[in-house]
Order: sequence, then structure tokens, then C-alpha cells
Amino acid sequence: MKVTNYKILPLLLLLFVVFQSSSESFSQLSGCANIELGSDFTMDCTDGCVTLEAEVVEVGLTTQYDVTSIPHDPPYPYDQGTAIFVGQDDTFSEIVTLPFDFCFFGNTYNEIVVGANGVLSFDVGLAGGYCDWQFDQTMPNAFGVPYQNSINGAYHDIDPSVGGEIKYAILGDYPCRTFIVSYYNVPHYQCNSIFTTQQIVLYETTNIIDVYIADKPTCGSWNSGNAVIGMQNAQGTIGYVPPGRNTGPWSTSNEAWRFSPSGTGVYTVNWYDDSGILLGSGDNIEVCPTVSTTYTADVVYDICDGTQVVETDDIEITMLGEVTTSLTTVVSCDSYLWNNVNYNSSGIHTYTTTNSQGCDSIA
Repeated sequence: MKVTNYKILPLLLLLFVVFQSSSESFSQLSGCANIELGSDFTMDCTDGCVTLEAEVVEVGLTTQYDVTSIPHDPPYPYDQGTAIFVGQDDTFSEIVTLPFDFCFFGNTYNEIVVGANGVLSFDVGLAGGYCDWQFDQTMPNAFGVPYQNSINGAYHDIDPSVGGEIKYAILGDYPCRTFIVSYYNVPHYQCNSIFTTQQIVLYETTNIIDVYIADKPTCGSWNSGNAVIGMQNAQGTIGYVPPGRNTGPWSTSNEAWRFSPSGTGVYTVNWYDDSGILLGSGDNIEVCPTVSTTYTADVVYDICDGTQVVETDDIEITMLGEVTTSLTTVVSCDSYLWNNVNYNSSGIHTYTTTNSQGCDSIA
């Protein structure tokens, strides 16, 4: 029988290793700092102007968050990484040092602890201690559990001492490293015939948090089947929970949620022509090319550690029937016949024709 709020724990010694995989497609890491201008295209000279749009990962300060449903497409397999909690139940890991600063509710952290029951916390005082399983409060909550200063995805009583795997990994390269914790086929306590598979992803630079749930059934005979997805600040006064996922007996599969910082924006988009001249700033810009031109845009993220991250993309517009100009110098004392016109005075004379695309050529 499980004893409430007390359990004798063996000494837990963990070796945390940065694990990277070169075989993974980083294009799956949709929470990375990024900018996309789309595919190159052609314009007819009669088209005039066109609006270019930059697709960026939009984030703000971590003073508040947006919670949105995203496709269930985890960036890393559930069953890979460095194993922790082998044969252990109801415990927190030792301190894990993150290879990047992560901002959470306005504070900056580079250390975290992992709980065996589906919770991460920036309260490193929990390291090596008991990870409670009994709770019935909804989030946010200023006292007790769910834990303050935590990310829950999903927090509920599972039992890795019986089976399954809990693993973590560091995936990606600067400025888009991720800290990933996966719970793979972990049995529920007392209901060892049902299993949870889920993953929590923390993104460098953007401070986005993703929660992926492949399968989370309900063990109604233990702790009322309570589970929660969400996160809350260190005081337990502000919390964010997806609809229908606060503390209670719910089940789900193939579900995912994103927690995106949505305070004052921390990014700027700048546009340049192919001479490097700044054309303007903003998510879109109108351009009126008369010749084939490559436009470049960069997105500058102001990071909570005081540094900046810059990502760049470009787009080439090829003009059909470009305007061409030629100059011919003629020295003559007599009148000059040019394109069936007699010129009797000195000066600069122009002659305009229309090419096959309907564009003017000037000579």
C-alpha cells in the first residue's frame, strides 16, 4: 500500500549527459527561433508592386502565455534519451544543469529537476526528494500540490518502478537547443495494466513549452484518477491550463499543447534589398522591383539573458521582361537620323519601345 506523503527512498545517483542526435530533422522543432519568406517567384513588369510576408515564431516576454492546441508531432522519439528513475517511484531527480538559459514567468533558470510523476520544476530544492502523488487541487494553487514553479505534462501517479522508461535528452544546436523529458509506456500506480506515454519540450531562445500526450488513460480507483496538464508561477498565483485538462479524471491520446510567451514582443523583423540597404521593419513589406532582386529579412530576438539571436532568410524575385537601358554617344556636325527621326540639336535624346512582355525598353 502506498503511504501518503512519505516513502523511504534509496540513494539516487544520476549522471546527466548531453545527448544529441544528428539523424533527427530539426525542421520538426517548430518552437525554434526562425524566419521563413517562402519560395522564390517571378513577376511580370506590369505587375507593379507586391507584398512580401515573413513567417516568424512570434514570442514575447514570459510575463504571460498563450495556450494553443498543436499537432501531435513530437520532435523526438518517446523511447530515446538518457534513462532516469530506473526502478524508482515517487521521486525527483538530482539537479539537471541546462545548457541554455530558460525564462519562465519572468525569471531566468539554468537548472531544473524532473519528477517521476510527470512534472518538471525549477524549484531545485526538490532535488532528490519525494515526488508527491496525492493531489486534488486545481491550478493555480499557492500551497501544496500541484507544485509551484512547475510544468506538468501530465502530472499524475505513474509507477516507473514497475516498468516503462523515463528519459531525457538535449536535442539541437544553438540557438535552438531543447530540453526534452519523455515518459514511455509507464504503468499507472495500482493500475499496472494501463500505461502513459508523454513528452515535455523546452525550447531555447523562444522559451516555448510543448506537451505531447501519446496516451494517458485514467486509473479511477487511485487518487480519484486525478491528472493535470499545465504550469504555474513560483507563487502559485498565476497558472495556465488547456481547456478540460485541469485536475480531474480525464483521458486522452494523440494530443499536444503549446505554451507560448505572449507578453510584450521580443522580436523585430528587418528587410533589406540585395545591396544591403534597409527597406523597413515589420512582418511584411511592399516592394516594387523593376529588375530581378533578392530581398533579405532577418528576425532579431532579444533574449532574457541580455543577448540577441538573429535568424535570416531571403527570397528572389525574377522579373520577366526587365526594363533595359542603353546609351549611344554620337558626334556629328550634321543632323542625325535615329529610329526614323532626324535630330538637329545636341543633347540627350530617348527612344522608348515596348518588348514582348509589354515592358518599356529605353535607349
